[in-house]
Amino acid sequence: MRRHQNTTFLLSNFHFITQKGIISLIDQIPEYNIIGQIDTLDHLFDTVLSKKSNVLFLETDGKNLALLTELKSIIDHTDTKVLLMTDSQDHLTIQHFIKIGIKVMVTSNCSEEEITNALKAVSIGNCFFCNKLLNLVIEEKTTNPKGKKPKEISQREFQVLQLITKGYSSMAIAEKLFLSVHTINSHRKNILKKLNLTSPAELIVYALENGIVKKPQ
Repeated sequence: MRRHQNTTFLLSNFHFITQKGIISLIDQIPEYNIIGQIDTLDHLFDTVLSKKSNVLFLETDGKNLALLTELKSIIDHTDTKVLLMTDSQDHLTIQHFIKIGIKVMVTSNCSEEEITNALKAVSIGNCFFCNKLLNLVIEEKTTNPKGKKPKEISQREFQVLQLITKGYSSMAIAEKLFLSVHTINSHRKNILKKLNLTSPAELIVYALENGIVKKPQ
């Protein structure tokens, strides 16, 4: 997916100090522009639809079920990507965010570098989870031996899976494995189906949980 020459952001639901910090970081990147700040979460879907921003950057603890429904509608029915900031320490809440399609998540305690990396990731449609949230997911008990290939997928699919979770694009994987992009995309779909996953974000979490790739240091 190509990066927008000018990526537009909507900010919503931030505490005053946090919002000032986010604005400062976004303003440091010339091709990023804030086109609005949403003061109320009522009718969020309609607001996002009318603003037509590239990214909605929103803070939530995940307890507002109506908001989660609105976020899922935004993800499913608009071109706006969602960057979520959450300080939730509940593993199931984080998993639920992933289930509804959130691909980029950070916390309010993230470093400047992590927030910047998240902004860059969401602008091009990549996945990004800060170290704190990754650690929260990884700390849960897993049953698959570390680094072992899941029995459901083939050796070639396992190679593709490893490269996906290392951040390679389909084109880069195709070049590395001497295969067509079409073949790599087919492998992607098959991997998700065989592992009963629904998104690239879930795939990355799965790989981290099962030791297929190491968590960031």
